[in-house]
Amino acid sequence: MIFEDTTSIISLDEISRELVEGLPVELNDARTKSKPWTRAIFIQLRVMGEERGMCVYSSHGPSNKGGWLLDLVWKPQGRREIVLAVESEWGYPSDVEYDFDKLMSVKSRYKLLLFNTGNQKESEEVRRRIKQSMEAYPYHLAGEEYLALDVKGIGIFRYYFRVPTNGPLAAVDFESLGEPLHLPAG
Repeated sequence: MIFEDTTSIISLDEISRELVEGLPVELNDARTKSKPWTRAIFIQLRVMGEERGMCVYSSHGPSNKGGWLLDLVWKPQGRREIVLAVESEWGYPSDVEYDFDKLMSVKSRYKLLLFNTGNQKESEEVRRRIKQSMEAYPYHLAGEEYLALDVKGIGIFRYYFRVPTNGPLAAVDFESLGEPLHLPAG
């Protein structure tokens, strides 16, 4: 596997839990406009990355390196690889799919997508679109891990997929990671 030495640094489960726990109380409603969500998410991810000794590149708000291709990336100090690639989109399912496609094009062990849907039908549409995108994409790397976080009024739902082999994938099935994470208590 090509991504061996990053597993001691982070896991997507750990990132998602720590991210949600660190969100401000003002975000206790998933219907809050996208700008406060985006700002809070990227501030928290910046802090988390810096606490782990990462160079954090972000196109949203202050970071120690500015934007770098995606909404946010973590890179180990003095090294060239990306450990975590993040995209966030609070728009229509087609907008979420567009941002997700950027994640597939980047070499990174961990890939995190954050999005917001208002109902089950919309959530299923987003997940159908990203599944189809992954099945159409021919350059997957074994060991890549994807986590999609759907921020809803009742909590943050997590969907996980680990790429089993290099190259095209015949089938992609994101698994739900248990109960939704709770929004900050207000």
